[in-house]
Parts: sequence; C-alpha cells; structure tokens
Amino acid sequence: MSSRPKENDLVAAVREGVEALHQRRSLRVSRVTIKMPPSYTAKQIARVRRNKLNVSQSVFAGCIGVSASTVRAWEQNQRSPSALARRLILVAEKRPEVLRELANSRA
Repeated sequence: MSSRPKENDLVAAVREGVEALHQRRSLRVSRVTIKMPPSYTAKQIARVRRNKLNVSQSVFAGCIGVSASTVRAWEQNQRSPSALARRLILVAEKRPEVLRELANSRA
C-alpha cells in the first residue's frame, strides 16, 4: 500500500485549515483521552498466553515482538512489561484473533 493517498489527505487537511483561518471560520477541535493499559501479574500473563492464544512462551514472544527470555521473566515475576507490551497483552486478552492475524501477516 502506498503512503501517497495518506500524504494527499494530510496536505488537503492542512490546506483546509489554512483556508478556514484566513476566512476566520472556527475550527473543530477533538480531544481524545487514551487510558494506560492495565497492569498484569505474572499469572495473568501466563493465563492470557495459554488460554487465549494457546501458544508457547517463544511463540507469544514473537507475536508481541519481544524475546522469549523477556516473556519468561514476566511470567516468573522478575520483570514487568512496558506500557506497549501491556497494550499488546490486552489485545491478546480481548481480541486474540487480531494478534494472531498480525503475527501471521507479512510486512
């Protein structure tokens, strides 16, 4: 997929904003609040991996882009996942099919 259409959309949006400012029209502003992903205990991480995805630590690690030793450390309560990793664990918990699809797609 080319980035060209997105670039054109961005350019069009900037032009529209500049035009609105020149015409003294008010602009619509949207505010979005994004909650931090939840914390996971070692047992919860292992439960998500086993019960939602039914995969080994190595496969789970590959799905979320970390090393198998990192997953092992989480499950042994030696380390805690980053916010990004927690977000991916949340996806695995709530929508495992999405994580499976992403893990199986080619870049």
